Amino acid sequence: MIPNFPFSKDLNVYLLRLPVLRREDRITLIGNIDPVTVFLQGSEEDMRHSVQEAYQEAYDAPAGFILRSGCQVPYQTFALPYEQELIRHINHYTSDVSLHICGHITKVLPLIGQTGASALSVDQNVDLEIAKQELGDQMVIMGNVDPVAVLCQGSPDLVAEKVKACYAKGKDSPKGFILRSGCGVPYNTPIENIKTYLQVAREEGEK
Repeated sequence: MIPNFPFSKDLNVYLLRLPVLRREDRITLIGNIDPVTVFLQGSEEDMRHSVQEAYQEAYDAPAGFILRSGCQVPYQTFALPYEQELIRHINHYTSDVSLHICGHITKVLPLIGQTGASALSVDQNVDLEIAKQELGDQMVIMGNVDPVAVLCQGSPDLVAEKVKACYAKGKDSPKGFILRSGCGVPYNTPIENIKTYLQVAREEGEK
């Protein structure tokens, strides 16, 4: 029986499609969990307030302090321990756990290496070369074609260019490299761009 989560329509659509996707031998399934979103939207009111207050405290810190620290204190305090706990729990079922974090996370890459994840997915704000240098010997590096400016709004030629650029930087990562979009691909992304993305990815991956 497929569970229903009234607070997340996207999650329900994903779960409904799982039986169909599992019949496709050519498709590798990756399950995504947004623990903060799920927690905030699906838990008791007082628990939601507790997390909201914690995040409010982190984001209300003086801008100068955050910039000087490279955001390491808020991440180390408000994200890292819970990511570690979640990954330890998932490791009871599988050792293949990837972590995706949006934004400018270059300065906290060393801390991300402590999460226990087997792969890190970064968005277009992170240089794959730097991510590879910092964590390539610890985990698989995944990324990072811009889902909006390139996949959704760009031309097929631009998509091909960016896919090749990602492979050029990441393909020799010691623990491996997986091409993926920097974040969720918009629903209105042109199908030709998606076909180009997949075709060039296959070609580059076979080199």
